[in-house]
Amino acid sequence: MLHDRESQINEQASALHNEAGELALAGSYDEALAKLDQASALRPEFAAITTDRTLVETAQRIREKLDNVSVQLKKNELDAAEKSLGVLEASLVKRTEPLFEQEKETVSDNRDRLSVLRVKQEVDGLDNVDALAYKLREVEKLDTEEADEVNKLIVSRIVAISMKDAEDLLKDKSFGAAVEEVKQGLRYAEKDESLLALQDRIESEQAAFEAAEQARIERAAQQAEADDLNNRTAAVSVGNMEVTVSEYGDITTTGTVTNTATRPIYGVEISYSAYDADGSYLFSSSTFTSPYYMAPGESGTFTAYDYGWYDYVEIRMDNATWYLE
Repeated sequence: MLHDRESQINEQASALHNEAGELALAGSYDEALAKLDQASALRPEFAAITTDRTLVETAQRIREKLDNVSVQLKKNELDAAEKSLGVLEASLVKRTEPLFEQEKETVSDNRDRLSVLRVKQEVDGLDNVDALAYKLREVEKLDTEEADEVNKLIVSRIVAISMKDAEDLLKDKSFGAAVEEVKQGLRYAEKDESLLALQDRIESEQAAFEAAEQARIERAAQQAEADDLNNRTAAVSVGNMEVTVSEYGDITTTGTVTNTATRPIYGVEISYSAYDADGSYLFSSSTFTSPYYMAPGESGTFTAYDYGWYDYVEIRMDNATWYLE
């Protein structure tokens, strides 16, 4: 009888021990510890239970530290995250138990994320395509899983800068130089829809501008009409303005413009300003709508890009200007 009872207790303790192992491997450390406590209460002399409890507690502490690393990365505290990851990597490299494989994968994922954020930090400090292209060549040499993500990040930045530079040149009616800027971006992103659309828009605006200039020469009265403040104020309706901020701090502002005048308009420019969460002024900028030429009742769109704003930013439209045909 006594032997049977002892065997039963051993079986119960073993079952609880096994359940704890499965829970621990699944990352459910609190439940695993509870099962080990139950098993230890039945057989406190079983050294394996005590050993496994120590391992689970160690894994749980590592998980807590990894959670803190995730918070540091989210806050862009890269140096602190780097230091924490170094300590965790040094401790985990000595662990060969299957229990720690999941935490090793999490450390590796966080290391990849840190690498991406480091490159993003460097990229944010680069403001020309040549410098970014050099960084891109460096990344292309990397044989890591995150290389593709970093590559896309840099190409995206090249596209954004090419578009912004082209837009600035377009404001000065430097159509040829604007086209060259777009072509430079297309060398790294040949199928990018935004660049291809901007290329088409430059060509359309150039044709429209040249036609408009010829029309201006032929009709001296056009300038007086264009200067009419009331007419210019009532000629367009701006709506559907949306502002999105990427996880890397890049702001994209979009909206629609409708020609509410009785005559065609062209060269519509949208001016806007940015404010922080307290309503304090940050900066102002402007962008042009597409298409360049809009008939009465026709609508167009505009898109503006601003970079490196990690905190809350509110975009407010200041005004719109345009020319009447």
